[in-house]
Amino acid sequence: MAAITMFSSLAPGVAMAPLKGDRMLDGSRDFPWLNLAQVWSANPSVYNTTSDLLTKVDAFLGDGAVCAKNGVTLTRTPVPHDLLKSKGSRAEEVRVLRLTGQGNAANRTRVMINLGIHGREYITGEVSLRLLAQLCDGSKRTKDLLAETEFMIIPLLNVAGREKVETETATCASMRKNENDVDLNRNFDFKWEEGSDDPFQEDYRGTAAMSEPQSRLLNYTASLFAPTMFIDVHSGDQSLMYPYSFKAEECKNAQQHQDMLDFVNAQTFCKAGLPFNDPTQKVFKNTCGVRAGPAALALSPPYTASGTTLDYMYEVLKIPYAMTWEVYSGTRYMQIMQQSKGAALSGATMQHHTQLLDTGAPAFNAVKHRRVEREAPHARTLAAASHQNPMMPGGARPLPAATPAKPDMSATDCFAYFNPTSENEMGRVAGTWAEALVVGAEFLNNHLRGRMAMGTSATAAVAASKDAVL
Repeated sequence: MAAITMFSSLAPGVAMAPLKGDRMLDGSRDFPWLNLAQVWSANPSVYNTTSDLLTKVDAFLGDGAVCAKNGVTLTRTPVPHDLLKSKGSRAEEVRVLRLTGQGNAANRTRVMINLGIHGREYITGEVSLRLLAQLCDGSKRTKDLLAETEFMIIPLLNVAGREKVETETATCASMRKNENDVDLNRNFDFKWEEGSDDPFQEDYRGTAAMSEPQSRLLNYTASLFAPTMFIDVHSGDQSLMYPYSFKAEECKNAQQHQDMLDFVNAQTFCKAGLPFNDPTQKVFKNTCGVRAGPAALALSPPYTASGTTLDYMYEVLKIPYAMTWEVYSGTRYMQIMQQSKGAALSGATMQHHTQLLDTGAPAFNAVKHRRVEREAPHARTLAAASHQNPMMPGGARPLPAATPAKPDMSATDCFAYFNPTSENEMGRVAGTWAEALVVGAEFLNNHLRGRMAMGTSATAAVAASKDAVL
């Protein structure tokens, strides 16, 4: 109470009601990525700028492009202009691509993949380019897949958010959000009312459900396309997740999701020698690869979130397979690794993350240093935090418990938390996850056509699969 009184005297207008929004399973908001500042940004010589990314996406279109030359039909789907109307909207720049191959057009398996809903998750744009290139490579494998499967791909939903990474003024929290500083992945009309109503929070839900043109665009596209599988591609963790996000429970067809993800793990990540042997993660059913399970439990750290694409697509649009795939989490594991050098690794978790990240490539050649002052936390945020925990100097995250000791994470590396910082690792991550997306589509198509039963071994089902690049 003393802390509240002291703060109230500094900011008498601050309301002390508990904030809504994302919550860890213990009810706190002590997320490791909060209060980061952006002093690294993408190196344009390694990463594509947003403008270059969109130009390269457009290069796949047209009769003279590689897709058409290899028998792939790729078109940009028109979107009603009224759907995108909003002050300062960048939604009209979003590419909505429909892609399929030659063959019987009837009864195609439909797969929708959305990337780049959060701007600071820069790596997802590189995944989209690798995915388009792979689907248009003209190989027998992709021709066979596209003869029976149709894709709807949005390579970059949040154009403005990604461009913020390239500016000299945006904060890490703002780079997550769109041009209206709304978290698009909290703006969907399922449990939206439980989201954060504080515009200064990075998980701010917006003024109303579906208030943002990008949210309406995604909803319109998914409703029209009616996919059997929807995948929203993120970074900031390494996990394959299915509903639910809003509660720590699994959906009714969780086992069907899990069987698919076991297949993806077996064909992509397990082949790369990643045994999932973390004894602290017994809740997960996969035995190798990256974590796979219900979203609120599979995330690291586990937390609940409302108004997400994952739950909306599953519960409202009734898409049978609705997932979020998180492709990369760098800084916290890198720091653990650095601290462990010269000493024995602290168990299976350390070994796993060392395999994922210790590539031998020079660090930070994919990013450039810049100077950006960190924005002071908003008074309402400070009030809520001081009500629950003692504050670190300057209003940073609440102090961690003295025991067990946790590796401290720098508050100066937003980009490095969400994105690979070496050119080699960026290419490996983008290529691996593009491959994983193709493998997931192969599994779904084969299952729907009776070629693969749920729960069967995945060792021979995609024998033509390319070698994993991770």
